[in-house]
Amino acid sequence: MEKHRWLMDTLSAFNDFLKNWFEPGSDELEAKISGYIRDNKPDIVSGLLESFAQACQRAYERQEKNSADAISYLSYSMLYINFLARKPLYMIETFNDKWFFSSSVSEHVYDPKWMTSRLYEFYGDALSKRRKYLGRIHPTMIEKAILTVLDRQANLLTRLAKETFESVDLEEIEEFRKLEKDEFKITIGKYRGAYKEIYKYRTDTGPSESHCLSTVCL
Repeated sequence: MEKHRWLMDTLSAFNDFLKNWFEPGSDELEAKISGYIRDNKPDIVSGLLESFAQACQRAYERQEKNSADAISYLSYSMLYINFLARKPLYMIETFNDKWFFSSSVSEHVYDPKWMTSRLYEFYGDALSKRRKYLGRIHPTMIEKAILTVLDRQANLLTRLAKETFESVDLEEIEEFRKLEKDEFKITIGKYRGAYKEIYKYRTDTGPSESHCLSTVCL
């Protein structure tokens, strides 16, 4: 009975925390990040394309050194563990046509600090706010809630990445142009989870009209 009462107190406290502070705060945070993207879009796009060029260069170096396969996939993978450890949020991996069923050709990182810095601040505020509930809300409960907010912010980045790669001519990027590739696709998603194909390039025809189609769940 005592354990049941403690559990009910914990759930009641956490629901109150979510309803009266966390959810309104996360909505406000999303609005702020959306506004930041709108006001600083050229700089954000530039950083995204720079990460892409650097990832292509890494893959090209592997091809030159190790006779690596032609590149068919370049994947931006978000790692929860990296967020919690305050490491670069995205790993950029390149693969041959077998994608995750083969070893990556190369790895690089992309760290959207313009997004994560605001989320870390919100995370810190949430940990402070929980103290008013006198130990009924464990830090791991806050951690899980924060990761749901991270997913929402990642969706903003996915939409921006899709728009970016649709609007530029990748052949103008030297690192991409010299890369040996085959039916090249750009995907973005959670590490070894669900991915969206946001760009498709056919070596015989150039950019495809069918990019940004499906979500792939492994």
